[in-house]
Amino acid sequence: ARMYIVAIEDGEYMSEKINFWDNVYGFKMSCLKEEAMKEPLVDIVQRDSVVSDSATIFSIDLYKVKVEDLDFESNFTVKVKHDDYVHAFVSFFDCVFSKCHTRV
Repeated sequence: ARMYIVAIEDGEYMSEKINFWDNVYGFKMSCLKEEAMKEPLVDIVQRDSVVSDSATIFSIDLYKVKVEDLDFESNFTVKVKHDDYVHAFVSFFDCVFSKCHTRV
């Protein structure tokens, strides 16, 4: 299995999830923006939001991995494809089940 990272531009999503705290039903709660930026989000990203190439940040053998192998750090570089904002980094993974009767 491999884990990848890409950069995305999504001003609308940023406004909805982060800038939302500037005016929460008429209340200024911008002090929570910093905390909101620390929290990971699980969501779907549209392909056209991706503004960089992908970089592999972690590879594991699913048949041999141990729990302690899953704590990792990774240096990475992504190349941005065109002049745009980078609002977030998104990680995703793939895995191949090669021991099945047909490769999945």
